[in-house]
Amino acid sequence: MEDNVSKIKDRLSVVDVISGYLKIQKAGVNFKAPCPFHNEKTPSFFISPERQIWHCFGCQRGGDIFTFVKEMEGVEFPEVLRILAARAGIELAEFDSTIKDSKDRLYQICESSARFFEKQLGHSNTGLQALKYLSNRGLKDATIAQFRLGFAPNTWDALSGYLRSSGFAEKEIVDAGMVVKRQVPSSKFQVSSSIYDRFRSRIMFPISDINGRVVGFTGRIFEVPTPEGVETSAESVGAKYINTPQTLIYDKSRILYGLDHSRGDIRKKNKCLLVEGNMDAIMSYQTGVTNVVASSGTALTPMHLAILKRYTGNLDFCFDADSAGAMATKRGIGMALGQDFGVKVVSLDDPDCKDPADYVKKYGKKWEQVADSAKPVVEFYFDKAKESYSPESAESKKNVILTVAPFIKRLSSRVERAHWVNKLAYLLR
Repeated sequence: MEDNVSKIKDRLSVVDVISGYLKIQKAGVNFKAPCPFHNEKTPSFFISPERQIWHCFGCQRGGDIFTFVKEMEGVEFPEVLRILAARAGIELAEFDSTIKDSKDRLYQICESSARFFEKQLGHSNTGLQALKYLSNRGLKDATIAQFRLGFAPNTWDALSGYLRSSGFAEKEIVDAGMVVKRQVPSSKFQVSSSIYDRFRSRIMFPISDINGRVVGFTGRIFEVPTPEGVETSAESVGAKYINTPQTLIYDKSRILYGLDHSRGDIRKKNKCLLVEGNMDAIMSYQTGVTNVVASSGTALTPMHLAILKRYTGNLDFCFDADSAGAMATKRGIGMALGQDFGVKVVSLDDPDCKDPADYVKKYGKKWEQVADSAKPVVEFYFDKAKESYSPESAESKKNVILTVAPFIKRLSSRVERAHWVNKLAYLLR
């Protein structure tokens, strides 16, 4: 193990490793960045290339590349070793053979499940219909392969049977969130347990962590057209979208869909486009707007924003046009302004398109222009309020203030606040 650690340190620079997580800048012979472990406005996190260490003078944490990745990923040393060995191109066969921790088994189950779903999409009869549906939605074969989309067959035990035959125990499959365990009364005095596949008749979107390891799934219902007069079971259909529940390796408050693909482009462009759905992110990525992530139907959390802050301080919102999407946008914007992000809003210029996926399918490359035309958040809501403003109505004036003032209040710059208060006063006379 000590030999592996030395090899990794020889091949990986502390600057390269940390820059994969944070946006760093030169500071003399060293580098600096805002500390990812506590909130601060003035960077106190320093990296020394010469000594191959890092230290934060604010929270007093520090160490080498191993301690940094351990803190950032929230994993134990064996997992850190695997992550850094993969980046360094070092084989850890001898060490890996001795590690059978529970998290590793869950990663294996999720990866096996992803491969199973991928194969079903391309080879089963219903899977081929789902593939045709995705093509009709505008997805190219290369994109489907890149994001590893798949299909869960409409059976109760296809996946669980496959995983069992692959050597995984029932408890492990349950712990990975791939199946549901239920108690079935077999007699008046006895109860026998059974499991059934969580995802059935669904188009599957694998969810990966920042290192590209599959940790969970989103499943979108796919109903095969049935002959006239044949009813579809409500139990087999279920909700339109379902997700993997919380597990040892999947924490929805920390995972942003597509970040493993887009983090480099987010850092390069110094801004992130945040959309709501998996298809929105994939279609945007396919058409060239690659600095995109999706909340994947989950409410945006402070941890999501803290993770994005490692790559950029600028966030563009483009959530669905319905009322739920509008509410989610406002909540997310409030949190982002509270964490000192530069916030803008992307507005779709076609009311018939309710989300970015629809827009990309209809207009293609024009999406790049729309995404680049995001308005600063207060300007966006100010212009929106003006559209329905009536200067003769006290109620209208009140509504304008209720729409715009909460965002002005969140601005950290006193100059910006004063500017918008003056604009608001002038509008309302």
